[in-house]
Formats: sequence, structure tokens, C-alpha cells
Amino acid sequence: LVVLKVEFAKTIALGVAIGNFINKPLTTVAQPVLVHTMPKDYHKWIPTIIAYICKSIAISIAWYVQRIISAFHSAIRGGLMCSRGVLAELNKRGIIEFNEDESYLDEIVGWSLAAMGFYFQFSQNFSVPFPLNFLLLPFSMVETYIVWVISD
Repeated sequence: LVVLKVEFAKTIALGVAIGNFINKPLTTVAQPVLVHTMPKDYHKWIPTIIAYICKSIAISIAWYVQRIISAFHSAIRGGLMCSRGVLAELNKRGIIEFNEDESYLDEIVGWSLAAMGFYFQFSQNFSVPFPLNFLLLPFSMVETYIVWVISD
């Protein structure tokens, strides 16, 4: 859980940094518009509102970028693990002759699987598709619990 908390903190810190970076230009554009559209009593809150909106949007973007990075990393690891395992089993059964140190076949197959896996995850918007979401519901609940625990 400590590693997850560190990753959570890094993602939030990235979002806050991006939010702070876009705050000044957005304030320059949005503050004059908000001054004319909001009641005078709320004018003192305009910079705070703009800063909050900038940070919220930037943190959402940071989470999406982190999701893409994690999916890419998982696809690479999973593709290579799968290809090496299948090729080792085929080698053990005598179906093919394969030496991991002398061949690039495991990398070619692994990276191909990784590309297909990442594309599938990305096209599904990183969610579990319909028939599997019922079967994997307990794992989704555990994942939600872990997210709650690390965000405290």
C-alpha cells in the first residue's frame, strides 16, 4: 500500500503542478468574464474558483495519463511473460526449438501481444467489458477499496 500511496501522491502532485501552470493564463482570460457574470459579493472568490477548476481539470488529466502509462507497462510485461511462457512450453514439448538468449521470437510475439492488449484496453476506455465485469466484480470491489484506502 505504501507504493500505491507514493504513486497516488506523485499523480496528484503532477496534476497540481499542471494546474498551477495553467492558472495564470486562464485567470487572465476568465476573470474579466466572471467579473461581469457573477454578483459583486462573490468577486473575491473568483481567483480561488479559477485555481480550483484548473487544478481539478489538471488532476483529471494526470490520472488519465497515469492510467495510460500503467496500461502500457502492464501490456508490455504481460505480452512478454505470455510469449516467453508459451514458447518455453512449446520448446519443452518438442514442438519448436527455442533458445531465449539466441532468438528474438519471444520479443516479436510479446510486443505484438502487448500492442494488441494495449489497443484493447485503450479502446475499452480501460474498463472491463460486459460479460467479464460480472465475473470480476469481486476484484473490482477490492480495487475500489484499495483506491479509497490510499486516497485517505
